[in-house]
Parts: sequence; structure tokens; C-alpha cells
Amino acid sequence: MNEIVKALNVKYYLIYTLTIVLTFAGYFLDYHDFFRINCNVSLFNILPIVVVAVSVVLIVAGFVLFELKKKSIATIENQWERNRTYIRYAGYRLYLIGICILIGIPVFYVTKNSITLYSIGLAAVALILSKPSESKIENDLNI
Repeated sequence: MNEIVKALNVKYYLIYTLTIVLTFAGYFLDYHDFFRINCNVSLFNILPIVVVAVSVVLIVAGFVLFELKKKSIATIENQWERNRTYIRYAGYRLYLIGICILIGIPVFYVTKNSITLYSIGLAAVALILSKPSESKIENDLNI
């Protein structure tokens, strides 16, 4: 049980570390006017909406994929195989949510559109809800 929590916490905190690094990098690049782009281009008007839509789809897909596989993982008899499979699919869920954050931050700094902040916030809340803990893992695996 402890090995599952450790393996998933590495992935979880890696996503948060990359989020903080991207946020600071975006802030400093924006502070030095690195993102001087003509915002009249239609791509910059459509890009935030696409990011929000893709983020919602990825977050829902991450939770649905994990919920579908969670029932079949609990039926695996071999404990080592069950732990490995659980770590793999819980990691997929974390990665899908993390992609939403890690794509949303640069898009926000480039387009300066506040709609992107909604997708970043939604993904951050989903990531917090996906934080691995022993009680969640025991509940998921019916231990």
C-alpha cells in the first residue's frame, strides 16, 4: 500500500512542480515583454476556447477511464499485479489532468485571455481531488 502512495505522489508532485516552474517562467517572460505577438490573429481568439474544451474532455476522460478500470483492478488476485495496474491507471489520470494545467499556463501567458484560467483552475481542482492517499487506495481496491 505504501509503495502505491509513494509512486503516485512522485507523479502528483512532479505535475505541481512543473506547474510552478511554468508559472514563474511565464511571469518573468511576460514581465520582460517576451510575448509581443499581434493579438488580432484569429488563432489567438480561438486558442483559449479550444484549450478549455480540450481540458474538459481530458479531465472527464481521465476520471471515466480510471473509474472503468478501478472495478476490474480490484478483482485481480495477484497483489503485485494489482498494485502495478492501479499505479498505471491512476498515473494516466494524473497525467491527463496535468496536461491540462501544463498546456493552459503557456496559452494564458501568450494570449492573455482569462478564459484559460478557468481550465487551469478546473484542472487544479481535479488534480487535488485525484491526490493519492491510503484511504482512497484502500477504498478503490476494496481492501
